[in-house]
Amino acid sequence: MRYLRAEWKKTLLLMVPAAIYNFQQMLEYVALKNLNPALFSVLVQTKLVTTAIFRASLMGMRLRRSQVVSLLLLMTGVMLAQLHKSKGNEPQSESPTTGVAATVAIALFSGFASVYTEKVIKMHTAVERKDVPHGLAYMQVQLASTSLLIGGTWALMADGDAIMQRVLWDGFDWKALLAAVNSTAGGLTVAAVLKYADAVLKGYATAISVLLTGVLSMVLFGTELSVEYALGMSNVLVAVFLYNAQDLEKHAW
Repeated sequence: MRYLRAEWKKTLLLMVPAAIYNFQQMLEYVALKNLNPALFSVLVQTKLVTTAIFRASLMGMRLRRSQVVSLLLLMTGVMLAQLHKSKGNEPQSESPTTGVAATVAIALFSGFASVYTEKVIKMHTAVERKDVPHGLAYMQVQLASTSLLIGGTWALMADGDAIMQRVLWDGFDWKALLAAVNSTAGGLTVAAVLKYADAVLKGYATAISVLLTGVLSMVLFGTELSVEYALGMSNVLVAVFLYNAQDLEKHAW
């Protein structure tokens, strides 16, 4: 409470990404209703490009030419890794245009929110007060509080009658608890990445996790990986190398 009172300005600033993340979750339902998961997972990777663009415009950080190439390679790699042949019994999409528009909006909002949050964190970290407790856990309280306010307001407006009849915790079993704990741990990890690295590197971590998911799926469940997946993994590894290479331009250009 002492932290929230002292950092109320920062809390107000974090209401922006909190609202965006809540709206982004709503758009995911719209996108997945109108697109098949494979197409959605490919299109949503454009958030890596929007993140880089917002990072350059909002934080004044210029991407090296090798980093621009790495972004293109990364997008290509993730797309290749997630390509698969559609099955004939898959349901037809209701409105592909609506699904594509929602997915592009998710990528746009995700890029802005990531960079905006990174800027707020680093801006306030530089002027932290010694008499006020600080850390990633405190910032998570700020985001959670603002998200609770925004999401709670929307829930009451959209499903107020159902909540009053069946109470808020109806159906909250151990699976839901596990999902909540996983989401909490993920939020702390993302906050650490934003504080100690940057939003673009967070995108790389996400891309690599997609590839690792495919490998674990092959080992644990016997999933057959395609040639496109192998090509995608190669692209991602090269992209990571290019992004972190500091003096590459001196030798290549």
